[in-house]
Amino acid sequence: MISLDVERVRQHFPAFANTGGSETGSRAGDENWCFFENAGGTLPVKYVVDRLHRFYSKHKVQPYGHAPMQAQAGRDMDEGRTRMAALLGLDVDDLILGPSTTQNFNTLATGFTGLLEAGDEIIISEQDHEANIGAWLRAAKLAGAKAVFWQANAETGELEQAELLKLINPRTRLVALTHSSNIIGSINPLTEIADLLKNASKQKIFLIADGVSYAPHGLPAIDQLAANGVDAYCFSTYKTFGTHMGVMYIHPELSSKLTPQCHYFNTGKRAARFDSAGPDHASIAALAGIADYLEKLYAEHEGASATSLVQQVQACSQAIKKYEHDLAAPVLACLRNKNVRIFGQATMSETREANIAFSTVGATAASVNQSLAQHHIAAGHGHFYAPRVLKRMGCEDLEDGVVRLSFAHYNSLSDVEQLLSALDAILPQRKS
Repeated sequence: MISLDVERVRQHFPAFANTGGSETGSRAGDENWCFFENAGGTLPVKYVVDRLHRFYSKHKVQPYGHAPMQAQAGRDMDEGRTRMAALLGLDVDDLILGPSTTQNFNTLATGFTGLLEAGDEIIISEQDHEANIGAWLRAAKLAGAKAVFWQANAETGELEQAELLKLINPRTRLVALTHSSNIIGSINPLTEIADLLKNASKQKIFLIADGVSYAPHGLPAIDQLAANGVDAYCFSTYKTFGTHMGVMYIHPELSSKLTPQCHYFNTGKRAARFDSAGPDHASIAALAGIADYLEKLYAEHEGASATSLVQQVQACSQAIKKYEHDLAAPVLACLRNKNVRIFGQATMSETREANIAFSTVGATAASVNQSLAQHHIAAGHGHFYAPRVLKRMGCEDLEDGVVRLSFAHYNSLSDVEQLLSALDAILPQRKS
């Protein structure tokens, strides 16, 4: 496995330019600050910024025309799509780009209404971000279908497969599920759940996955997920070091059954069937910069390789997960000794990503977050668009919510040391 070198990583991010890639600070111009709100949006990598700037400064015109500027704009957009598809192991025609994951789920759910019948049932995970809940509640209402919640465990927040089995019946048509929770950090075994759905019903139950929280910790090989029963998968590129876009994959067999959400003359174009908003041309072109980065990261650590881009990405993803796990482990260890409630597993594991949420006895999440800021720690607090799982777990003030510390692979050991020092200064010790 690749052993990630954070000094090399930081050299690829303009935000660290003021510190020369050193481990002091996490934002340009904010040398004493450490950034732990990465789940809300990551820093963009240099190659994305360069491509975006070049597109806007050189050929921000209607693409695919005869003028050289138009032709180049079209080539850049094609490269953005092609490279993004290759990162994920997909045919470019199966890559759908929208303005956000929330919009993509709305588009997908609206397309589903023609497939649903009155009396059909949709199962929605209570652990999910509201983007993958509200869209399906609205679709169910439009189709006269019934939406039922797969409730999370009130103590742990986990989704239990035995509870899912109880909900499945002959009218179940789909399950909407997050790949990982942006609150408790647990990774849900999508292929296991796909197998469960296949064995539990004689008719096809579609599995729709939200990868927004999962993808920043290592891009998924969507081709493998699709081969193992995942019918649609969405994530956001502004949380994976790119521009503000939403990526959506829909299995071709499912796509052909759904109502297209595009102009009528585009319905025969697979990549355009669910392009309902005409996303920003420059942002599409700049997505190729994510591939540029991961290729360079692999080459810097492993040398030149004849392996495919998706294989290089998966090798980098494994290294990123390991590195982030090692960063997060001492933070969880610190919190276990504090008078706090950790939401999710209290230790790092293969089924936990490096997002940590907690609440403090006798203090609001907002006040703890403010105290962290005084120590130059950028964190977040609130419900993070997942209030339903917090309510299930007994969080009384959903607007205040929890404090969340979310890691990225450009965070350094010195960042963690500064965070641990701040937590020690702010949080009371757990009484024995």
